[in-house]
Amino acid sequence: MSAAVACSLTCWTPAARPKRAARLHDHRLLAASSSANVNSDIAERALLTAVDSLGYPAAIFPGNEPARSGIDSSIATLEAATPTPSPLQPPSGRLLADWKLVYASDGTYVTRTAAAQALVAVSKLPGVGVADIQQSLSESTAASQLRTSNSACFGLGPLGDWEVCINGVWDVQDGTLARVSFTGFTLQLRGLLGIIKLPRMAKASAHASNLMLICCSSRCTTTCLCFKLPVTVPIQNSRTADFYTTYLSEEVRIARGKSRNMFVFKKLPPSPPR
Repeated sequence: MSAAVACSLTCWTPAARPKRAARLHDHRLLAASSSANVNSDIAERALLTAVDSLGYPAAIFPGNEPARSGIDSSIATLEAATPTPSPLQPPSGRLLADWKLVYASDGTYVTRTAAAQALVAVSKLPGVGVADIQQSLSESTAASQLRTSNSACFGLGPLGDWEVCINGVWDVQDGTLARVSFTGFTLQLRGLLGIIKLPRMAKASAHASNLMLICCSSRCTTTCLCFKLPVTVPIQNSRTADFYTTYLSEEVRIARGKSRNMFVFKKLPPSPPR
């Protein structure tokens, strides 16, 4: 073997991957990602359709197990393909929003109470029932914390429509787990006899230090019906609860409690500036 041939054999190195092959590899990755997003969108729509078919408020109250089994299976499928694997560290911009609860696999703490069950039992009466269960999440000044506001509207017939809003904090433990504690609550009259409608102010008053005045018109006159809201009533020695965010997209959020109860939230449009 000549010296030239020997040198060429020992000095040979693999050729760099052609740019065309690299681009093809990147296109395949992008196509796979796009396909996963499309599949998630389809699964989300199927889940929300199934929840809608269950009906409201049945979807947030315990019961009707055969119908729930298919929904729970769809939830597990979405959880395995979440587009946001670590939504809490740091808090995803998708997470900080107002969310409406559209499904609970075993109800919620509020809907399992005797009072709520009684309201459902008489919900066929005009102006009676439970509606508009929401959860709002926003940034906190404290590190590794988020502020939360959980509200629900209770229709009490001739006694009016009332909103209960419970405020608290999420102590972020890791990418999906938050330890929730509640600091206080507000109670607000939202309407009377289906005629008088009042703006939703409980969330805004959650951190107020003074009384708030709500008027039914922009100009307060002697003929205007006004209501004063109290400051938040503190909750002493509040117990904590673990809350896992297991799926998060632009429009849908899935969470589980420590008992593995599943919750599906749908994002609400941004509130108009006050």
